[in-house]
Amino acid sequence: MSNGSAQSAAFNAGIVIDVDRLWQCNSCGRQHITKASRDGVQTPLHQCVGLAGTWVPFVPAHSDAIIRVEERQDYIGNDMVFHDANGRPIMSVYTMREDGEDCHILAPTTTVTFES
Repeated sequence: MSNGSAQSAAFNAGIVIDVDRLWQCNSCGRQHITKASRDGVQTPLHQCVGLAGTWVPFVPAHSDAIIRVEERQDYIGNDMVFHDANGRPIMSVYTMREDGEDCHILAPTTTVTFES
């Protein structure tokens, strides 16, 4: 193998650098650390005691992001919906940041009974 092809092979192999990312929850104070992913951004979720046990995303540490939990306003009927620790049916969780907003929808599961 010539010197040029050896350098080319080393360059194409790439270098993998592990980067720790610190996350926090502004509602309960909990923190979390993840490694950088080759697949892109993956935001970890947690069951927040500050928001009555609702599953909410962590936000990057030292950010001023706000988490807002929206209660269901529509008819529930026999649908299986997520309830927080206070018994309120939860519809969605918004993460509001300086540069935008994300939304996690907690879609209900409907139940059907067939009779013959």
